[in-house]
Amino acid sequence: MFVIQLRKYFQPNLVVAAGATLGGEHFERMVSELPPLNAPSEVPVAIDFEGIEDATSSYLKATLLALHQSGRLHAKALPAHELQEQSTQLQPLNITVVVLNATAAVSDCIHEVFARRGLAVLSGTRLNGERLEDAVLLGELEPAAMEALTLSCQFPEFQAADLHGVQSTKPITVTGWNNRMAEVHGQRLVRRRTEGRTHRFIPLANKVHAHGEVLSRK
Repeated sequence: MFVIQLRKYFQPNLVVAAGATLGGEHFERMVSELPPLNAPSEVPVAIDFEGIEDATSSYLKATLLALHQSGRLHAKALPAHELQEQSTQLQPLNITVVVLNATAAVSDCIHEVFARRGLAVLSGTRLNGERLEDAVLLGELEPAAMEALTLSCQFPEFQAADLHGVQSTKPITVTGWNNRMAEVHGQRLVRRRTEGRTHRFIPLANKVHAHGEVLSRK
């Protein structure tokens, strides 16, 4: 997982990320720091908010959302109206984006920015290789796609047929699971590797909860 630490972009006394102009400048810095993007599947990128106490929607739209949209632009999954409303200069990037170490205030703002657009992003506090250990989904995802995303976490890599195998009692065909995974991948919530005409998916988290879900204590 390639990690971008936001705190290094700010002056020592600044702990609030605010403004579209500053966000646009930071977006350009983020893009310039990315590693080569010629891997067979998307390069997973974590935006680390450690040390940032709060963020405004305008800043998040110009940075985190813009990176998310750049990944979707590469996957040809970005509607024209989103491209037109984004002030940041987007470019197609072969990436998936997750959030690291966001405070409750930052998480709530991310959730609002993404949910307002029917989008979602994964957030966590600990990485395990190229996956989040325990992730929260910020934003909005259709229940059928959320079910597919949750099931996918049990595999290191999988096809839609694998989801059908573990949920064979449900009246959902392999094609149905493929359609659900197309939505999950279009939201950049998993990585995808193509072998001929076969799509293989790689999870970004070992476990996923919905934002606001009450988690049981261990």
